[in-house]
Amino acid sequence: MKLSRALFAGAALVTVLVGGTGMAWAGGSQPHAQAAAPAPSGLNYVPVTQCTAVDLEMAGGPMPAWTTRDFGFSGDLTAQGGDAGCGVPANATAVQVVIVAMDNSGNTDGTGDLSAWPPNTDWPGTEVLAVAGTEDKSTSATLAMYQGSVRFEDLGFSTALRISIAGYYAPTGPEIMTGSINYDGSLKSGPHITKSVLVGSTQYQVTFDRDITDCSFQLTSTSGAILFGGPNFYAPSGITNTLLISWTVFGAPNPPFEQSAFNLAGTCP
Repeated sequence: MKLSRALFAGAALVTVLVGGTGMAWAGGSQPHAQAAAPAPSGLNYVPVTQCTAVDLEMAGGPMPAWTTRDFGFSGDLTAQGGDAGCGVPANATAVQVVIVAMDNSGNTDGTGDLSAWPPNTDWPGTEVLAVAGTEDKSTSATLAMYQGSVRFEDLGFSTALRISIAGYYAPTGPEIMTGSINYDGSLKSGPHITKSVLVGSTQYQVTFDRDITDCSFQLTSTSGAILFGGPNFYAPSGITNTLLISWTVFGAPNPPFEQSAFNLAGTCP
């Protein structure tokens, strides 16, 4: 393992640790991430079930040599070949990942380097993964982020990246999540909410970008409706990032129940 660079992530110092750069991966199960580095002061490390954040063979296509791309690690990741969500909250400042560089074409006569850094900082001039020849290569690393994203650059070779998340670093203390739901049940705003729909005419289903098992919620009507029964909050069995909300209003409101916009606030440890 070698120390490649120290980066600031918010107010906390996050080091990028790189290990296993010589390990080849020829398909099948991805390698597991190494144990995470100790959490920097003011941050808490949260492991997650390893899931895919980036798969350029599924979406986006290989990165041409000498190009940069920004990849997100919070929220819906399907546009970059990843899963619908890996549970990384929007306030996370770093992620623990497994990086696999595949189909490393045009690199038969030399060595290429893959760099990664927060998009709001300058290129560090150091590597997270060295690629020699066309063999698949993999490594694990802790990468600092800016607003949930990391910038990658491949120097001297074209590659199809696959990146999996094993955990994240986030500030300690409670996290406040807020969202605004339209009269038809669709999402108006909310950085932690990935989807909101009206289920039938008496229930809303709201999906978040993180585990909400231990969160508590409050609802406030913004359409003039008077809450009579509820709000009631339910978690679907076996689903940790979705909230079902039901409530009734007093009398016969205008607009009716299914046209009752509201604000949602949650407090999560």
